[in-house]
Amino acid sequence: MFACLAALAVATAPMTLPALASQVQTEAASLTREAPKAAATAGFDLKLTHFADTAMTLSTTLRAAGAPGDLPCIFKGISEDARAQAETLKAAQTKLDRQMALDELLVLLDDAQALAPQAANLAAAAPDPTDPVTANKGH
Repeated sequence: MFACLAALAVATAPMTLPALASQVQTEAASLTREAPKAAATAGFDLKLTHFADTAMTLSTTLRAAGAPGDLPCIFKGISEDARAQAETLKAAQTKLDRQMALDELLVLLDDAQALAPQAANLAAAAPDPTDPVTANKGH
């Protein structure tokens, strides 16, 4: 039982901003590679849903960290659009409909890969509010 509780604690431990950004980038790259051949499978749907959840967690974490700019909103949009594209792929009736949905998904995943490093860099650029040397520098 202790092993189960320890595993649960590790699985639910909050991730750092750089780790979340890296996970979004990694999942987007994996989905990009898989999408052309696997977009119609249930396994791909689950991976896409997990990616959407991770992108939303990154958005929420960025917002909670007081990230400047539009990145929290962008990752929220990426999450919502990934869910919408999953539904569009499921509902595609023709090869053309499927290809159009897949093309939009690939653009979305490319955006996530391109923007994730910026989100990771925010943590490195932000001053530590507990550090008395940098806390009052007005960064």
